[in-house]
Amino acid sequence: MVVASLKFLTEMESASVPSHEHSSTTWSNANSSSVRAKCDPAWDHLTEELKNGKCSYRYIHCGKVYEGKGINRMKGHLAGIKGDVVACTASYDPGYRGRNYHALRAPLLREAKREVQLIVDSHRSYWADTGCTIMANGWIDTRHRTLINFLVYCPKGIIFIRSFDASDLVKNAINLSNLFDEIVDWVGPANIVHLVTDNAANYVAVGRILCGKYRNISWSPCADYCLNLILKEIGKMDHVNKLAKCASKITVFIYNHVALQAWLRTRKNWTEIVRLGPIRFATTFISLGSLKEHKHDLQALVTSKFYVESRYVKDKKAKAVVKIILDNQFWNDCHVILHIVSPLIRLLRIVDSDEKPAMGYVYDGMYKAIDGIKKNFKDKKRLREPYVNIIKDRWDT
Repeated sequence: MVVASLKFLTEMESASVPSHEHSSTTWSNANSSSVRAKCDPAWDHLTEELKNGKCSYRYIHCGKVYEGKGINRMKGHLAGIKGDVVACTASYDPGYRGRNYHALRAPLLREAKREVQLIVDSHRSYWADTGCTIMANGWIDTRHRTLINFLVYCPKGIIFIRSFDASDLVKNAINLSNLFDEIVDWVGPANIVHLVTDNAANYVAVGRILCGKYRNISWSPCADYCLNLILKEIGKMDHVNKLAKCASKITVFIYNHVALQAWLRTRKNWTEIVRLGPIRFATTFISLGSLKEHKHDLQALVTSKFYVESRYVKDKKAKAVVKIILDNQFWNDCHVILHIVSPLIRLLRIVDSDEKPAMGYVYDGMYKAIDGIKKNFKDKKRLREPYVNIIKDRWDT
């Protein structure tokens, strides 16, 4: 890394001054050498020595001594660039020998494993005193294998304990509960107070089986997973899906035409529109919120002299986009949906954050989300019920 960075610095310095300007910059280079000597990172690899009244420099890595050489030539030596100076023969301490293949795959691997085991053992001593939570995270890797990761949380921190390949396993409640039983036995049933999984039907059944077998264990669904499923279900509702498609048409149209982007970027306090993401369900609503913030800018664009006199006016797709932008009902519907989901998105951000424990905020946040929906629709039970039912079905599993 040292060699690569110094080589890059040397090349940058030589490329920064054209050849025909070298003579004109000689005086300024000499004049600024004292400043440069203090700030150039190459000096960190040299030690200054005084011998017979003359200044010389010793390279830390190879031990060679040079007298009166410029910093560029010294960097050339360190970077191994052949030329006026001999390339440095070492990037580390003199006599250092790199580890061979056997050392890397046998002794070093055993040593690394021993260090990890010590860390795990230090956490295990806390489990009996404070209790712990088992967390299971299922996912599919790039080779399409179904993997289940098991982690243990306690106040000291989180420890990864096992990854199980469940590709060939029938993931029903019985098979999964047997797998979870192995993890419970390894951690110690008396040390476990909480089990967290997603809220798929088979995992819910596993939670019931384990809670019935071990009375000291309670089960709860993963808050992050539940919130994403709630947002996914709300996003599938016909009117919400229609709004998302309209929003997508606007952003695609704007970002497919450079002239329109250039005009919008001249607007005061303009920020880029957040576009829809393919994975996280919250991005649908974040994109709607971003678009709503730009409502007046977009309406100013399609009613401006620049746009009216442009070639876009006669385009069929452009006309459809303009119709959406000038439709007040579209913006009113966006406002209502954003008012409904904003507490859920705020809660999702809290849950995803590692800055502070989120458990104290989760239940209060879900209560406020449901209460906010009821207040938003007031006495219109028919309108609020679909949203409330989605939240309750996913959260009260």
